Amino acid sequence: MKSSTYDLQQRIIELEQRVNTLQSQVEQLLSIRDSSLSRKGQLRKFVQQLPLTHRERKVVVEFLALLSDKKTASRLGRSVQTVRNQMNSVQKKLGLKSRQELVSAMLSRGTTKFRN
Repeated sequence: MKSSTYDLQQRIIELEQRVNTLQSQVEQLLSIRDSSLSRKGQLRKFVQQLPLTHRERKVVVEFLALLSDKKTASRLGRSVQTVRNQMNSVQKKLGLKSRQELVSAMLSRGTTKFRN
């Protein structure tokens, strides 16, 4: 009987430790989500300044949030090819040679780098 009581106590201690670990992980995930939402809000403000259509702006926000074309297409309910076409259109409208130039411009917060 003592052995099983001891085993139960040890199991309770293990479970309490596991719960504490899970609570810590949930707090970290919530923090990451909150900072991600804040970052996405900042991206939206930046993108609103660009001379793009509403649909192109949505694609750019997802791209700048570091999503792949496939994930962007899935989230926006578009085909991957449509997302690629819209990103190509964005590049042409803004006078960019690559997507990396868009990221660089966003990081420097300079919409004056774009041709209209």
